[in-house]
Amino acid sequence: MPKWIGCYLLRRACRHDELPKLQHSLRDILVPQMLADRNFVSVGESGFTLVEMVAVIVIAAALAALVISRIDQNRFSSRSFADRVRESLQYAQKTAIAQRRNVCVAISSNTLTLTRAASNGDVMGCTLTIADASGNSSFVLSAPSGITLSGLTALVFGAQGQPLKQPLNNGEVLTTDTSLTVNGSYSATITIEKITGLIH
Repeated sequence: MPKWIGCYLLRRACRHDELPKLQHSLRDILVPQMLADRNFVSVGESGFTLVEMVAVIVIAAALAALVISRIDQNRFSSRSFADRVRESLQYAQKTAIAQRRNVCVAISSNTLTLTRAASNGDVMGCTLTIADASGNSSFVLSAPSGITLSGLTALVFGAQGQPLKQPLNNGEVLTTDTSLTVNGSYSATITIEKITGLIH
């Protein structure tokens, strides 16, 4: 209650001996003001209700979760595919050692295909398919949407697991390291070391 109203009422009560009326007047003015202050909302003011605030928070949290999961999903797909490419190269190398013949890796921007030679020999080309772990007759690894392969288009592992020079010429091994890059939300470079063929 403004000070001037209190002063005015007190002066009026003192002058005219109207104390009971003053008490009623003060009660009529102060009680509604006290109730409004207790509810933290004064008369005539507006604001957000608790329900509106909770609804806004829930919607914001849902949108944030959607965006974060989308980003994480793309990154997870890229990393997972990079691991599968590395495993496929290791599988090609182990198959070459186990079957004692050349295994060829053909790489495009979005696929990796494994084939093998019909017989052993350092200059034998790859004409036969290799079955994959799922039992499919040909080994083809396809990149998910938005992920590409670059840096290497072909690779041959010899009968001892070593990477061979191309074109095949008396089993000459690579003299420099070579690499394959998986591009996506997560980029990874897979290195095939010269001579030994160590893949990492």
